Amino acid sequence: MRRLTYYYDSRAVDPDQRALLDRLEAEDVDLVDTADWSTAELTDVYYAEIVPRGTPDGRRPRTALRNGDGAVSFSAGVLVTPDSCLIGEDVDRAFDRLFPDLYVDLYEG
Repeated sequence: MRRLTYYYDSRAVDPDQRALLDRLEAEDVDLVDTADWSTAELTDVYYAEIVPRGTPDGRRPRTALRNGDGAVSFSAGVLVTPDSCLIGEDVDRAFDRLFPDLYVDLYEG
């Protein structure tokens, strides 16, 4: 499988999301908690990894990850693949496609 990195903010994680993160780690997805990152670190990753890849549907990552003050937040979760960046509901759809049994195992098993 191609390398995947999932950026998240642990301050916004509930117990169900924690179970999801544990499973993603078992699937060898790189998990990066941005909770303690400085504004400079968040901004660096935003411009170095997120912006160059863009989103598959052409949506600007700026509107999904930056607030009115220009601050970057990964609280919604961001999945970075070798060729794109997925945000919000796009992440769930990607997880469904990449790991078909992921949500079934977590929520029905």
